[in-house]
Amino acid sequence: MRQYLLLILKMFLFWWFIFLMNRMVFIIYFFNKFNDVPAVDTAASFLHGFALDVSAISYLMLLPVLLLLLQQFIAFSFFRQFVFIYCLLLLILTSFICVYDLAIYTDWGTKLSYRALQYLEFAGQGAAFTDLPAVLLLLVIVILQVTVGLILLRQVLKPVSFSYRLSPTLRLPLTVFHLLLIVVLVIGIRGGWQQIPINESSAYFSKHQPANDAAVNTFWNAGKKTLGTGRYQQDHPYRFFTDEEANARIAQLFVPEKDTTFRVLTTTRPNIVIFLLESFTADVVESLGGEKNVTPFLDSLAYNGILFSSIYSQGFRTDQGLASVLSGFPAQPNFSVIMSPEKYKSLQFLPEVLASHGYQNSFFYGGETGFANMKAYLLQSGIINITDKSSFDADEMNAKWGAHDGYVFQQQAVAIQKEQEPFLSIILSLSSHEPFTVPMETKFPGNDVPSKFKNSCAYTDLSLQAYFNSIKNAPWYANTLFILVADHGHLQPRNRNPREPARFHIPVIFFGEVINPVFRGRKIENLGMQTDLPATILSQLEISSEAFTWSNNLLNPYRKNFAYYTSDDAFGWMTNKGTMLFDFKTDSVTYSTLTASEVADGKAYLQKLFNQFISF
Repeated sequence: MRQYLLLILKMFLFWWFIFLMNRMVFIIYFFNKFNDVPAVDTAASFLHGFALDVSAISYLMLLPVLLLLLQQFIAFSFFRQFVFIYCLLLLILTSFICVYDLAIYTDWGTKLSYRALQYLEFAGQGAAFTDLPAVLLLLVIVILQVTVGLILLRQVLKPVSFSYRLSPTLRLPLTVFHLLLIVVLVIGIRGGWQQIPINESSAYFSKHQPANDAAVNTFWNAGKKTLGTGRYQQDHPYRFFTDEEANARIAQLFVPEKDTTFRVLTTTRPNIVIFLLESFTADVVESLGGEKNVTPFLDSLAYNGILFSSIYSQGFRTDQGLASVLSGFPAQPNFSVIMSPEKYKSLQFLPEVLASHGYQNSFFYGGETGFANMKAYLLQSGIINITDKSSFDADEMNAKWGAHDGYVFQQQAVAIQKEQEPFLSIILSLSSHEPFTVPMETKFPGNDVPSKFKNSCAYTDLSLQAYFNSIKNAPWYANTLFILVADHGHLQPRNRNPREPARFHIPVIFFGEVINPVFRGRKIENLGMQTDLPATILSQLEISSEAFTWSNNLLNPYRKNFAYYTSDDAFGWMTNKGTMLFDFKTDSVTYSTLTASEVADGKAYLQKLFNQFISF
């Protein structure tokens, strides 16, 4: 009995040490994020993370304890060999999850989510976005963690044999002992006797988000995101009202007092070129209050076109931005409609609608359109002419992901000459994505991330200038509306909080000779979202946008102004009066300057959105 108890204790301490090591790696790896975190909070993350550590350990120990129970009735001694292999495989898995969490947190500012786990399917392609030194560092961390864990595991199991036949008189008490131990583990998994099982909120304790994220057990979090997906697809996790009440609240948001849309174009059948600019946060656009002299050409387009100054992205990934702009469908927490091809049949597509009115559609991208199911989505949307990395020469493939923006923009400029008018042409940039390495002389000195990010945006801006200089005398230019919109915002260059509104603030610019001179240089301050673009564009073309039920015409001065955005652990809601943030982990409003009715509108928006998503 003493040997049994000692083994159980050693296994518990072994896994606890592994999770403490994971947490320490997180803190050291992101030491710069902890500069503003009090030392007492950093230390307290180990204490406040204990409950989730116990839950994770209880999950891991359940199978070995069941086998210990079984081995009492089997002569063959297999326990030591099995546990060694079992723990070794789990050790490798936990180490991999730890470093994958580091990579995701670096780019997204959040812990592992279901969407991040979905991206493992594209890990080989996604590695192109990461600097080689960063990949090597993560690999070293995996090797070190596995090595340390293996040495410790051998010490834990070294004296264990259990090769002897147990006395029949011991079988009953040991059986009872193991059954009681299983009950204890189940209680540990749940986090206690309480009605609601343990969740991430048990680890939250600080106003400093990095300390909370350090406290959350990474292995437990990844398991919840994986195992909880099916439940979320079946059981709606964002229910605040009856569906009838939620639908009624949202319906009134999309009904303007009257329709007096500004007609800003001189034609109803312009060519349309949409630039989806990777990570182009408002923080790099001076005309939106961003950093100075990062994107002077983009600013010049804003000053000579129409600048929509209060637009927010719905999410923080390119697949979310694509669905928002081309389908008018908002981003969902933890899920991506583009990553779920079975749902495409229920979406609306701007390219498809325009094709039905005589438009020729094309898409240009320097990367791999197979990533995150983009190609499947684009084809479903009605875009047949797709240009991606396979269309560029070897000497043009000088970006981590493929061809830099200068090559992509220029190839579109050449190819579009042969396109029949009117046409819709979409260009997705990539140079301003991590690792922010661009083929130009450094404009903002420094090897820090904010400087590198600004340099990459400056390169894209120069590429835009070269593109417009090359096409300004083209016969199709005078009849073209250019729309420049970010696919999503970014934490840099001002190190934004991942959940604050400014992280999602993006530029939207209409430019071109088809804009009535009366409206050139105009700033539209209506609060809105990427999803509002389909209704805005179609209203100018005098084409019905009724099918885009989540889209709200930005050029109707009588529209109701609001914006929604989401990360995987919270969603935000904005009106002209202020902002609200709802935290999924604590299931509560953590910040609000809105009225109770406006807060209810935000909750109803998410409820109806997810209702529709799971019904697709």
